[in-house]
Amino acid sequence: MAQKHPDPLPPIRRFAESCEGFFRVCADTSITEKERIFHVSVVLAQLYAQCLTLPSLFSETESDEREISYDLLRRDLLAPRFPSLGYYHTCMNPLDVTATAQNGTGDAIDDLADIYIDLARGYEYFKGGDLENAAWFWKLTFHHWGKHALDLQRILFEIISKEDFPPQSLT
Repeated sequence: MAQKHPDPLPPIRRFAESCEGFFRVCADTSITEKERIFHVSVVLAQLYAQCLTLPSLFSETESDEREISYDLLRRDLLAPRFPSLGYYHTCMNPLDVTATAQNGTGDAIDDLADIYIDLARGYEYFKGGDLENAAWFWKLTFHHWGKHALDLQRILFEIISKEDFPPQSLT
């Protein structure tokens, strides 16, 4: 009896739906920043977990990637909707516990922009019907957007843990 392999498409579709949720909450002007921070934290956790289970696929299809302007995204979409987010302290290599470990400064709006751009590029494959390339691209760029997501989650956690979350408007 032949072994049945799971259908790779449902995890890709779920991931794409989470991408849509991320894009939607970043653009939503009808909610407060506090609500937006809460929702971004939830969807980033979903995206991170879902990416770990995306199938390893690849498509030979060539695709023209629409260029997304980092500066416009940052200035016109993200910075106005997350005015309280800014720079934060970070450790460059959390596995280096020596006294000479390198520390640095992160930028939460940069994190959001880099996550947004990487997810949007894969999402374009998905919307064009190339689910294999979408999954491949999201997994390929996970080392980049996933690190930004983890760094940002630490900052969002600090904000959320000091506030009354979820916001009253969400309960």
